[in-house]
Amino acid sequence: SIQIAASDEDGTTNVEGGWLWDKDAETSIGTLGGTSSSAHDINSAGTIAGWSQIADGSHRAFSWTSGGGMTDLGTITGRPDTEAYGINASGQIVGSLLKFNAQPSEWVTMIYLPSAAYSLPAGMSTLGSLGGAGGIAYAINDSGQVVGGAQNASRDMRPFIWLPSAAYSLSAGMNDLGTLGGSSRLITHRAHDINNSGEVVGASYTAGGNQHAFIWLPAAAHTLSAGINDLGTLTGGSISIAFGINAGGRVVGTSDITAGAFRAFVWEDGTMSDVADLDHSSSGWTPLRATGITDNSEIVGWGTNPSSVTRAFLLPAACSATLPAMAQAPSPPTFDEGDQLSTPLPLAPPFCGVGVGETGTLGMLLVVTVFFANRRR
Repeated sequence: SIQIAASDEDGTTNVEGGWLWDKDAETSIGTLGGTSSSAHDINSAGTIAGWSQIADGSHRAFSWTSGGGMTDLGTITGRPDTEAYGINASGQIVGSLLKFNAQPSEWVTMIYLPSAAYSLPAGMSTLGSLGGAGGIAYAINDSGQVVGGAQNASRDMRPFIWLPSAAYSLSAGMNDLGTLGGSSRLITHRAHDINNSGEVVGASYTAGGNQHAFIWLPAAAHTLSAGINDLGTLTGGSISIAFGINAGGRVVGTSDITAGAFRAFVWEDGTMSDVADLDHSSSGWTPLRATGITDNSEIVGWGTNPSSVTRAFLLPAACSATLPAMAQAPSPPTFDEGDQLSTPLPLAPPFCGVGVGETGTLGMLLVVTVFFANRRR
């Protein structure tokens, strides 16, 4: 069955809550004693990785299972706050170590291992950087290869891949994946996901200063050359970000089509398409961001439903089996990254996808953000 790990936020109190969606049921995953939690990734065993506040307000990385609940993964001396963003099939978790209320406040790459591996001990370790102080690890594949963003010696953020052993003509340890011609110290210059073939997606900056989705390939594939490749934008856009990639090399993310107006995209073999074009029911949905794609090509994300309220969505594989030519639906809504959006409402059919998310059962009226979905074996 499909499982979705997600978080939602109360637009009034800014309280964030993590939850699991499974077989049309929503389960709050709770907290470690604080007021907020955030679920960021889920593996095929149904284990969720994310972060939660503890009683004093500090953030702690956690793992969560339906049988065991939430487990605090601890900290490293000098870094009282930890957050987890990615988990693989073996339960190995990556994220960041940081100090929210002290200096230096740079985020530091983190890996948590249930047992010793990759010449690292069990528990929490740092992965280093690219010569600078900070970094964040976002995803880990089943071979233990980790991607994210890290500072170089000039304090520029760069997409990286950390390898437990030499591969892809790269050395073991931290490797700079390059850029699309530009540079930035912004934390948004990073890799977001990696599949088991070592194909990496994220966002980089062009020589003209625009943020574009990229795919880094260890060898030529998908009509592209080895190395970092610009995926472009949807027609009319100048900004795009890739968030997920599946085993077949399909990529999902978000792109603007005019200034401030964003749409979810899916990319395959050189063609970027609006996710809205995969919904053939004329439902009135506007998918704004696609955040994950399973190996069966089910797509998850969030957007606005026909009532113009924010809602998580699941687009079944049957809808995305054939990618249409790129096109734009008329009059997309304006969207800003920092907006507090309206209370989600139940999905109004017909829609090729299935609406998921908060319907009031978790006790708050919340904005839903889907981070990732996986198909449980």
